[in-house]
Order: sequence, then C-alpha cells, then structure tokens
Amino acid sequence: MKESFITTLSLGIGAAGPVVMQTQIKNVQFHPDNDIQMYGEINDLDRMNLELMIGIRFQNSQPIDIVTQVIFDLELYGRQSSSDSWSLVSSKSEHKRDIVCDRGVDCKKVYFVHEPFIEYSEYEFFLNVSGTQSLFDLAIFDYEFYNKNFTTFRLVFGYVFIMFSLSALFLWAHQTNGIYWKELSQEQKWQTILLFGIFFFNNPFFPTTALVKSSIPNFFELFFRGSFIILLFLFWLSVFDSFRFSRKEISFRWFYLPKIILLSLIFIIFFIMEIISISHLKTDPQYDEGKDLPAFKTLTIISDILLIIYLLWIFYTVYRAFREIKMFPQKKNGFLTFFLLSTIVFIITVSYLIAEFFNANQVTSLWFLLLFGPFNTYVYFLVYSFIPVKIEGIEKLENIDNESLSTSDNNQNENENDNENDNENENDNEIKLENENDNEIELDNINENDNLNENDNENENDD
Repeated sequence: MKESFITTLSLGIGAAGPVVMQTQIKNVQFHPDNDIQMYGEINDLDRMNLELMIGIRFQNSQPIDIVTQVIFDLELYGRQSSSDSWSLVSSKSEHKRDIVCDRGVDCKKVYFVHEPFIEYSEYEFFLNVSGTQSLFDLAIFDYEFYNKNFTTFRLVFGYVFIMFSLSALFLWAHQTNGIYWKELSQEQKWQTILLFGIFFFNNPFFPTTALVKSSIPNFFELFFRGSFIILLFLFWLSVFDSFRFSRKEISFRWFYLPKIILLSLIFIIFFIMEIISISHLKTDPQYDEGKDLPAFKTLTIISDILLIIYLLWIFYTVYRAFREIKMFPQKKNGFLTFFLLSTIVFIITVSYLIAEFFNANQVTSLWFLLLFGPFNTYVYFLVYSFIPVKIEGIEKLENIDNESLSTSDNNQNENENDNENDNENENDNEIKLENENDNEIELDNINENDNLNENDNENENDD
C-alpha cells in the first residue's frame, strides 16, 4: 500500500537522521553551605540552535533520600563575540524549586534557564542557591540546545511535506471545481478543511523561528499544531457520530456546536498556558508554568475533565457506528480500513500530547517524522479515498472504489431513489391514463362513423 510505504520510509529516514538535542555537561565543585554561589558559561551558539535550556543536577552523597526546597536567584548575560561587552538578559529573580534525590545518586534535574530564542552566541550566568541545608558539595550543569543538523533536517523535510500538502490541495481544488459545497458528502467537506489544516500544521513559517527575534513564530507553531490536532479530534467525533443520524437530522446547532464548544475549551486552556509561559520567558528565563502559574493545577484539572468527556464521547460514537455499519455490509471493508488508520493516528496523537505534557525530550529525528509522517499520510489517504472523480464528463461525487462511509448518505440516497421510483410510477400511470383516454376517443370516433354509415345506407334504401 502506497500510504504505508510512505510512512515506513519516513520513519526509516527519521531513525537514521541527526540527534535532536545536543548536551554539554560541566561539573561544579563548591563548599557545602546553606547558600551556594555558582558560575557557568556557554559559547559557540547561533540561531540555528533555536533554544537554550540549562539544568542543574545536585549529587547526593548522603546515605539517605533527600527532598528539600531551594530558592534559585539568577543573573543571565549574553554577547555576540568575546570582543563585545556583556548585555544583561535577565536580572535577579527568585524562584522556589523542589530538589528530589534518591540515596547516593544524582538528584532529579531542575531547569533554571530557558531561552526560547538564541539572541547571542555566548551566555554566562551567576546562580545563587539558598536553602540547601549544606547537603550538597557537587552539582552538574546540563546545557541543552537544538542540534544545527536537526534544524536543517527539519527545514528540508518540513518543506517536502509542505510541497506534498500543496499538491494534494491543488488536486482537490481541481477535482471539486464546479461542484457545490452542499453536494459534497460529509467526509468530502471535512477533507477540504483537513487539507488546509495539514498545510499549516507543516508550518511554512518555520524558518522565521531562527531568523526573527520574536516570540511570534513560536505562537504560530503552537497555534497551527494545536489547531490541526483539534480539527482531527472534531473530524473523528463528527464522522463516527454521523452514523446515527440521517443527513436531514444533522444540523450545525445540535450536531456540530456541542462538539466545537467542548474541543474549543480544551484548545483555549492549553493555548493560554503556553502563551503565558512564552510571554514570561521573554523577561524571566526561569519561569515554569507548572510551578510559577498559580492557576496551573486548576486549568490542568479542567482540561483533564474535558479530555475524559471527549474520550467517553468518541468511544460511544465508535460503538454506535459499529452497530449501524452492520446494516450496510457493502461499506464494512471501507469502514474498517478507515477505523484502523484513524486508531493508529489517534494513538500517535495522544502519545505526542502526553509527551508534551511531561516535557519529554526528543532524542532522534524519528520523533519529528513519527509525528509529521503519519499525519500527512493519513490526510493524503483520505484525499485518495474521497476525492470526486469525473467519468465521461459527468461529475461523480464519490470515489469509484471508496464511497462515502456515512450511512446517512446511504439513507438519503435510498430516499432519493424511492422518490425517483415513485415519480417514475406516477409518470407511467399518467401515460397509461392518457393512452386509455386516447383509445376511448378513437372508439367514439369509430362508433360515430359507423352510425353515420348506417344512416346513409338507410337513406339510400328509402330512395
């Protein structure tokens, strides 16, 4: 199958691609005290490294587990070259952080610098840590930034996906040219929306992330990616739920609006938290929405409840769809193919969201292609399945081999066929009545002629 080949090829290229993040490790020795002052620096960065994150891991030499809270106080400076003077990036700001250590091993890493845009090639910082209770005498700094080779890899394959999505979009526009929107099936209407969604999901503006000194490219990246995922969730919920209704019963107010409200709330909550985080990071590299945003736990609980509602809803609609499809065995194979592919993409989507929530670091380029490859392939498969075709100049709204999945279209077509048959029967009856009337008129004319002939014969006999 072409789609599976493309996905397999993408994953193979991703596995052999460059490492996503590079890490420099530096040990820092200090005298154990309740207040610790540390210094660090990093150089040879450029904008292709995209972001800089610095974390610290204290080493626990004690024979006990340690859980304590410390206060980080950071000053961060940057400059373009060694001949330039240092520019202040962030002034002192205090943030409380939890230090958790197992017995005799490194403590869990705590990030205290996150620069979403690399403005300088060199950075130095002064970090004051108070509240350590003289428990530590050694720490490890982890300097993490994006690999330049991966950034190039992301640019090249990102635009490959963009060219594919543009080609699919132009093909779809050509095939639907001249067809009214209301004449398209539900799947075909959704396909038009998803094609625009996957184009922006591939992010044609990604180069501005490295070129523009602004947070706007990051906003675009989050908005495009989040919007497409929400569109996919809405697409799956709408398609599977449509099996329970006829086309006339599907209205925007009662069918689509509740779904849109639910998913819009989820999108708004996540997007607001990311906007707050990016906005704070511009002036405070230590900011962490999970620890510094007071309403973070409340927003997380609300979003979790909304996601549970969505999952229960989608599971119910899938269950009902399987019950309805039994009445249409001619659509069973197409439905099962659509269901299996959708399930795979759904699992990938949920896994990505979980990884993002827990801030899981990307290791290889496989992460990138595992996300972009299946999403693009899935949309192109839908294009192939539902694209309108033209046969001998006649526009046909369904693909020859893959007709509309929704049974509501079948019900609508059956009703239309019944109406057509009724109209044909009515026309036949009218024609029969007309023929009978014509026959009666002909018989009357014949009788009149016979009567006239008889009268003429009688007159002749009288003469």
